[in-house]
Amino acid sequence: MWTILRSLLLLIVLPWLLAACSGLPAFGGSRQPDNAMAAYEAAMAPSQRGLLDTLPPLPDYRMEVQVDPAEPMLTGRLTLTLPPEPGHSLLPEYFFRLYPNLNYYGGSMSLTLATVNGAGASFDYHAEDTAVRIVVPPGAIQPDQPVTIGLHWRLRPPVWEDERYHLIGASGGVLALPAFYPMLAVRDPEAEEGWRLDISMLQGDSAFSPAATYQVTATVPAGYVVAATGSTLGVQDLPAPAAEGEEGAEQTTWKAWRMVSGPAREFAMFISDRYGRAETYANDVRVNSWYRLGDETTGRAAAEYAAAALRVYDAVFGPYPYAELDVVAGPLEFRGMEYAGLFELGYQLYREHADELEFRIAHEVAHQWWYNLVGSDAVNAPWLDEGLAEFSTYFYLQKINGERLAQRLAQRRWQAAWELAQARGLDAVVDQPVSEFASNYETIVYGKAALFHYELFQTLGEDAYLALLRAYIERFRFGEAQPQDFLKLAVELGGPQVEEIYQRWILQADAAEDSPADQ
Repeated sequence: MWTILRSLLLLIVLPWLLAACSGLPAFGGSRQPDNAMAAYEAAMAPSQRGLLDTLPPLPDYRMEVQVDPAEPMLTGRLTLTLPPEPGHSLLPEYFFRLYPNLNYYGGSMSLTLATVNGAGASFDYHAEDTAVRIVVPPGAIQPDQPVTIGLHWRLRPPVWEDERYHLIGASGGVLALPAFYPMLAVRDPEAEEGWRLDISMLQGDSAFSPAATYQVTATVPAGYVVAATGSTLGVQDLPAPAAEGEEGAEQTTWKAWRMVSGPAREFAMFISDRYGRAETYANDVRVNSWYRLGDETTGRAAAEYAAAALRVYDAVFGPYPYAELDVVAGPLEFRGMEYAGLFELGYQLYREHADELEFRIAHEVAHQWWYNLVGSDAVNAPWLDEGLAEFSTYFYLQKINGERLAQRLAQRRWQAAWELAQARGLDAVVDQPVSEFASNYETIVYGKAALFHYELFQTLGEDAYLALLRAYIERFRFGEAQPQDFLKLAVELGGPQVEEIYQRWILQADAAEDSPADQ
């Protein structure tokens, strides 16, 4: 009953609320056509700007967020413009993910306003409050026309008193803000709601979202920097927003960071007043390393390692699409986490675990191809991107340090760990959701999946294997692939022998006794 009453109340008061917001830039109505993808060229590598003209219409986010790192608190509004549905069809509802509400994220996110093509829309929460459903008002959308959804939201990120593994929130002088906005869910007719609303676990990745373009303005206090997906177009001084009842109080300066991103799987921000920055280049891509002050040596090393990985993967997989790649320090202990055009490294990698820095970077840079360029379901098929990112480090070591060290990686990191799991009864089918794994998650999802790719590589030969990966990118560029999609393409290009290798390594819990890493 409360849901019905709330929906009616929203429909009654929304026009008044929208009028009350007239002092703010308008949002949620139909947008005037702009110069197609030209606004996003600044975020693309010069050699890759022509890619924008080859892509189908993508969802387009325009966001304005105000972030107070001292609270911390974020308030935001967005408009998301969606291409028309095919076949003259109309959707009755749209789902967005509120990932900060995951229990292990520890944040609190809620909507305060929703519109569809300017008409007030009701909404309710699903999937343990990690998703919100926006109900399309009658007559608000028309066949073959774009749909613009407007949302206002608030996010209170958690504050962590330690520097352990935390995906979102303030810790160690950095405010980590991945998934800080309502993210359009992925459509899937086989899912219960017709949309993927799965809830992951801390050991795996959580976000699964369609690629989109972004224009974002983030307002933060002066003295803070914003390291984010995409490229910064400019930073403008602004008076601080006045709190209620403080119109006459002395105000400090804030800054508005204007950012843009070409097609990307998501948009992430990291905000700090303790960041230093090192810069280098890989071909026509600028690499920014954002490290905490005091970690200058490893901060500079992180930039160089990332640039080296970009050069290797550009050569073997195809071009990285963006003008920039950002490496940011954050509270992940000695681990890493991938985001679009950006990845995070745990504080410990800059100090007590600095010997692991290069390998972690090689793995995370590879995710720009396997997760971002080719999207996949990180909850239900985590091996699809993790196995490829892990095996990509073989090429990095091979090109940078030689074949001997690359072979050692396969034998010691993947083969030995998998054999130990077998001996302990912890071998498992690779193609399973995150929830099916326990202490063997990395051994199976990373290592055993990498051994599958290693045998495929050995069987097909380097040229044919890399041709397969390039075809995989070409077919699913900025789309989403399923395990069967990879298998179908691999059989198509590599022959029926591929299916037997796939069956043994990915679908069984007892792969061949003679692993290619032993040969």
